[in-house]
Amino acid sequence: MSLPIDVDRLAKLIKEGDTTSLAQGITLLESFKDEHWSLAKSLLKKVYEKNKNSYRIGFSGPPGVGKSTFIEKFGLKLLNEGYKVAVLAVDPSSQVSGGSILGDKTRMEELSRNKDAFVRPSPSRGHLGGVTSTLPGVLVLCEAAGYDWVLVESVGVGQSEIELSSMVDQFTLIAQPGAGDELQGIKKGILEYVDKIVVNKSDLEPELVNISKQQYLSALKIMRGKTVPVFTCSALTNSGFDELIKSYKSYFKDFDFKKRESHLAAWMDSLLLSQFQRKLSGSVWKPQVDTLKKKVQDGEILPFEAVDQFFASLKE
Repeated sequence: MSLPIDVDRLAKLIKEGDTTSLAQGITLLESFKDEHWSLAKSLLKKVYEKNKNSYRIGFSGPPGVGKSTFIEKFGLKLLNEGYKVAVLAVDPSSQVSGGSILGDKTRMEELSRNKDAFVRPSPSRGHLGGVTSTLPGVLVLCEAAGYDWVLVESVGVGQSEIELSSMVDQFTLIAQPGAGDELQGIKKGILEYVDKIVVNKSDLEPELVNISKQQYLSALKIMRGKTVPVFTCSALTNSGFDELIKSYKSYFKDFDFKKRESHLAAWMDSLLLSQFQRKLSGSVWKPQVDTLKKKVQDGEILPFEAVDQFFASLKE
C-alpha cells in the first residue's frame, strides 16, 4: 500500500459504501507496518459508531462440514431479502512462511459477484482463537460501509477456536451428521459457548441428521442446563435456511446493543496479546529475550526464572 494515504477521504468513501476503499481500509488495518497501524487507528476513530445497528454472526465447524458453502447460501438468502451482507472468512496461516490459502472468495463465487455483498478472506497469521486480532476493527469498517449482516467464518473448531464468540452477537456451530465422535472431541470447548447449532447436509442422510440433532440437544441440556437451539439444513438444496434466518431475526428483535461493550473489552485483550507478541519478536524486547534464551539453553537458569527476570525488567 503506497503512502501517503488520505485517511479523511478514505473514511468518507467507506461510509459511502465504496468497496474498494473498504478493502483498502482493511488492508491498512491488517498491515504489520507501524506507519499503517497509526493510520488504521485514525481511520477507525473516524468511522466508529457505538452500538451500530447491524448483526454480527460467527460460524465455526470442523473441516469438511461445508462452512463456506453454507455461509454463501445463507448470505444469498439475506441478499434476496434486501439486506447488504459482508462475509469475513479467516484462513489459517503457515507458521513457517506466514502465507495462507485465502480461497474463500473463490469458493463463494456467486456471493462475491453480488453488488450488495462483500467477501473478504483474512489470514490468521498464527493468531490463536480461530480468528485474527484485527477482526473487531474489520467488523467496525464493514458496519461503517453499511452492511446489515456481517458473517464471520473462523478457521476451525476446538478448544482454542472460541475467541470468536466474544466478538459476535450470535455464535453458531455448523456440525455434520454422525455427531458422536465429534461431541467427545469438542464437548468441553466450543459447546460451552455456542448460541446455536446447525447440523448440515440433511439432504444426504435425514435420519442420521435427526439423530445428531437429538444428541446435541441432550448433550447441551446436560452441559449448559438450558436448551440451546439446534437446526438442520442442507446447503446443497437450500432447505432449512428460512427457519434459521427467522430465528436470528427473532433474537435481534429485542437485542440490547449495549452488550457489545464486552466486545470492546475482548478486542482490547486481543490487541494487548497481539502487540505483546510483536514486541517480543521485534526490536524492542527481542535482544533481551534472546539473551535469556541463551542462558536457559546453557543451563545457567531455568525457563521459569528467565520469565520472572523478563517481567521484573519491565517494572524497572
